[in-house]
Amino acid sequence: MQASLALGECHKSINRFEIAIEYFGKVLEIAKELGDKHEEAQALLLLGDSHRSNENFKEAIAYFDEVLKIAKEQGNKHQEMQASLGLADCHSSNKQLESAIEYFDKVLEIAKECGDKEREAHALKELGDCHFSNQKIQTAIGYYEEALQLAKQRERKHEETAACIGLVNAYKSDNKNEKVIEYLEKALEIVKELGDKHNTANFSFELGVSYVSESQFKTAITYFEKALEIDREQQNSQRETRALLELGRIYTLTNEIQLAYEHYNKALEIAEERGYEQEKVFALRGLGNIHKLNIQDITKNEQFEKAMNIANNMEENIARRALENAGEFS
Repeated sequence: MQASLALGECHKSINRFEIAIEYFGKVLEIAKELGDKHEEAQALLLLGDSHRSNENFKEAIAYFDEVLKIAKEQGNKHQEMQASLGLADCHSSNKQLESAIEYFDKVLEIAKECGDKEREAHALKELGDCHFSNQKIQTAIGYYEEALQLAKQRERKHEETAACIGLVNAYKSDNKNEKVIEYLEKALEIVKELGDKHNTANFSFELGVSYVSESQFKTAITYFEKALEIDREQQNSQRETRALLELGRIYTLTNEIQLAYEHYNKALEIAEERGYEQEKVFALRGLGNIHKLNIQDITKNEQFEKAMNIANNMEENIARRALENAGEFS
């Protein structure tokens, strides 16, 4: 039994799920022959987890249900929690949110009872996500706040960041921009501390967008410039282009036309070089908006009219391709 278990786990670790399932099936068979309910439940858990990882959710649910039955009969809370977690994940992946919530609630209950902070933290975050997807924003916020407090107590910075981002998304849906900014700034502080450059750029960009919504343009510029600096350093040209576009938009709004032109022009240059069609449209339209302001000292009207025509044509082409692609999957 131990050899089959070890081989199954080895194959599962390298995503050879079908082979892993064969070995775990042998473990299950032996456990049943021996009448060992604990090992039988463990084998069923491994089979359920393998099927779930292989996106065979129907089969996974059947195995987890068997574990749940045995665990309740045996009074094994740990296995009951594992089975409930597997069922919750399967239903969540299948967008069966009410069922997922039911099982995550059970995981949370047992985790608290057993003092399992790892599972408690996972359940809180997942409950927040499920309620958010189910449009129950205030309920989601409650779970994210609990997850955030637990992450702080445990000094788990990655979990703290994830809870902050859950709160950001929830408050965005609730149109509470001040709270969005509050939790984005908290998340930014954490990722800076962790030396996570990628997310430092991400959250700086999002803060720039949020401050534009508040018409706090100087603060927005500071955040977009930070994102731009990191994106250039990491050679992330698409995000660099988007930061340039946002800066172009701000400078247009603040009537700093030369700066707007320079940023849109640089964005256009990168978009053309890299083939970023959507960003090219935005850059051309930004340049066209400058033309609408009747600015004559940057370039000739004819050039901007040409830019607007190109942008319109590209938008039509992108829309047409989107419709064609949608037709392929209808």
